[in-house]
Amino acid sequence: MAKGSWTKAMSNARLAYQSAPAGEDVVPTLTQALWGGGMEALKSGQFREAISAFTEYLRLRPSDASGYLELGRAFMQSGRASDAVAAFG
Repeated sequence: MAKGSWTKAMSNARLAYQSAPAGEDVVPTLTQALWGGGMEALKSGQFREAISAFTEYLRLRPSDASGYLELGRAFMQSGRASDAVAAFG
């Protein structure tokens, strides 16, 4: 994550989560990687990847309003307005 390589960060964090889902630093690390990867994908126009990252992020942080906003933004920018509205509902 420190190098800004979000794809690698997400992959490594997912492996750590699969190995030890109850590990002390695993969920915070995975959510941080998913957030960073989602934001990077959104900025670069990779909407499918952004939607995937934010969806996975929200499974781990279902009460994070910012996650829903970014997921909705990814849907809107990909032309999926009805999915964007559903993301807020």
